[in-house]
Amino acid sequence: MRKISGSTKNLVMCPKCHRQFSPMYARMTACGSCPSVAMGDCGMIKCPHCGQEFPYGVRSTY
Repeated sequence: MRKISGSTKNLVMCPKCHRQFSPMYARMTACGSCPSVAMGDCGMIKCPHCGQEFPYGVRSTY
């Protein structure tokens, strides 16, 4: 995951398709059917564009 700085600082970039998206939007759309949503933050996030699931909150270099 790569956090984007500047005016889009709340966006993340998918490591697979490289599209930017809001974590809140992803949680509402791509994670809506996941049973872990009811338990709180699972530490993962799913790209609403390509469906790739990856760790959220862990810094990596891209």
